[in-house]
Amino acid sequence: MRRREFITLIGGAAATWPLEARAQQSSKTMKRMALVSPSDKITDMFVTNPFVYGALFKELSRLGYVEGDNLIVERYSANGQTDHFDELARVVVSTHPDVIVHHPHVWL
Repeated sequence: MRRREFITLIGGAAATWPLEARAQQSSKTMKRMALVSPSDKITDMFVTNPFVYGALFKELSRLGYVEGDNLIVERYSANGQTDHFDELARVVVSTHPDVIVHHPHVWL
């Protein structure tokens, strides 16, 4: 699997999460989000990382999704090893999360 195919796969899956349903979420309904990074360490993929993930979790909270309350976040990383991207994509997709969020971590 090529890098572009991987990014398209992950990015396309994220667009499938129904946004209108968020206003009617019950706190008893757990949603599953797969958070994927090609290079970040899994230990850095939490709300405590203010530069990247803090903003994501703050916005999710504003929309009514709170990890541990009504949101399960499963974190995945290839640890910068490009030869693992295709296997990582297979693993993530096989878990059937409600949404897949890919952070490419590209610096310009």
